[in-house]
Amino acid sequence: MLSIVICSINPDLARQVSANIGETVGIPFELLIYNNKELNLGITAVYELGTQQARYPFLCFVHEDVAFTTANWGRRLLQYFEDRPGAGAIGVAGARYKSRTPSGWHTSVANFDFVNISHHNGKTVELHKEPEDCIDPLVPVVSLDGVFICTTKENLKQIPWDAVNLKHFHLYDIDISTRLFLAGKANYVTFEIQIVHFTQGGAFSNDWVRESISWHTRMATQLPAFTSDLNLEMPQIKKLEKSVAKTWLLFLRGWPIQKHLKINWLVAASMWRKPALWPAVFLFLFRIKLKSSAPK
Repeated sequence: MLSIVICSINPDLARQVSANIGETVGIPFELLIYNNKELNLGITAVYELGTQQARYPFLCFVHEDVAFTTANWGRRLLQYFEDRPGAGAIGVAGARYKSRTPSGWHTSVANFDFVNISHHNGKTVELHKEPEDCIDPLVPVVSLDGVFICTTKENLKQIPWDAVNLKHFHLYDIDISTRLFLAGKANYVTFEIQIVHFTQGGAFSNDWVRESISWHTRMATQLPAFTSDLNLEMPQIKKLEKSVAKTWLLFLRGWPIQKHLKINWLVAASMWRKPALWPAVFLFLFRIKLKSSAPK
């Protein structure tokens, strides 16, 4: 009933997560694990391959460095889709606003980001729940983080993985979830399925910056996108775009990004129109670090 697709580069982690899934999923399933050291493909190409070869109508795309701690999580997942015929994708981290400004999925705006995942810091497991007081089992969002994304084969027939434009290991999660949302599907973050992630954060490399700029440029006419409950007007949207821009400028300044890509980022974000953010632009350009919160 459930096809689980994993893009693997570590055989030990692949064996570990395979055993964990077998012990916890609670429904009939198949594992499609692709050794990407041999295939050497971008993750969207691997996921498209898994979609084509999957036997079951429900698909989960999961990182190999995780462990599920919820018993029968597969049964719960399928119930979500049965109860919500218009569902697009379900994950454990996402945001209900996707900016036009280049960024990751996280906005750092209070009550806009939803996260339900535990991180193993080498010694202990720490739950990252955002907001901490969230009691809803499912929360509507626009975009999802790629550590765990579940959808249906039918959805992926309508909105396939974009292996043509996304050739590396970035933006695939924002792309598929946001395009499903724009096609009228409802995406959700679940607070009922618990996952431990053994690594934290991503690599915000030159490739990530290139693909982020390219993706946001392609999608510019359809962004920003936000869930209907926000009911945002243009002044609020402009304020949010500035907030997201500042968050990501201050975060990315700590990464070794080539100067010409930083300039491209600033152009894509129309920073010349945002003089209030010019101090953050200076910090971004010259990698000056200050104590500040960063995207999760």
